[in-house]
Amino acid sequence: MHPSSLIRHMFFLSLILLCLGGCVTSGRQPLAINGVLDLSRWDFDSSGSVNLDGQWAFYWQRLLSPKEFSSAKPVPMTDYFSIPGRWDGRVINGETQTGDGYATFRLKVKLKPDRRIMAVRIKEESSAYRLWINGQEVAHNGVVGKSRNAMVPQYLLQ
Repeated sequence: MHPSSLIRHMFFLSLILLCLGGCVTSGRQPLAINGVLDLSRWDFDSSGSVNLDGQWAFYWQRLLSPKEFSSAKPVPMTDYFSIPGRWDGRVINGETQTGDGYATFRLKVKLKPDRRIMAVRIKEESSAYRLWINGQEVAHNGVVGKSRNAMVPQYLLQ
């Protein structure tokens, strides 16, 4: 993605389970649509923080890094996944899922060009994930893995 793009910030997650959110003081919450959350008109000063709810790009049984999304060849997506949400009981590729599994979730967030200081609060997470913002890992919890034996869950508020 070219730096002059309208999309100023990209949130990218590789995780086992997802639980993101924040407090809202007022205002109607925008929702992500087709993997994009447009906050370019959101007034954080008067309306408060925003939950990162809505349709995230979802890559089932793939642990992808930001580098893989920066190549010229597009990464095929499984579907959009509604956040907050769970994949147990969900039909993915024709199979009803249990609570076990791994995936990459991706969300592009559009902000006002002058918006610089931002934070993400990850609450009540009791699994494993890695969080990248603009290609840089900024948080992690436990050890992400492709099997129950390879991953190490952790309960950590960040």
